[in-house]
Amino acid sequence: MIDPVPQTWRPIKLGQPFAEVGNLGSHFVYYHVPVTAGATLNFKLQWPDHIVASANGTLVPVVTDDKKNITVTVPDQTQEIVVSSREPGLF
Repeated sequence: MIDPVPQTWRPIKLGQPFAEVGNLGSHFVYYHVPVTAGATLNFKLQWPDHIVASANGTLVPVVTDDKKNITVTVPDQTQEIVVSSREPGLF
């Protein structure tokens, strides 16, 4: 079963536990990221976590992936990206 992308978004502060904003059991966390078309985004990861990014309903290709950092380039005509990540510490 695939977790659906949220219909409403809740802000979270840096370091705030996910449970404080109501994420009590999902194995995935979704981030809604406002972006500028053509920008390069770098995501720092805690191994073995990984991300999946989508824009305009399409997966965003990964430019680099060294297991600690993943870099993507924001597609043209994109104003937001949705990023899915496993919640750190679950696996």
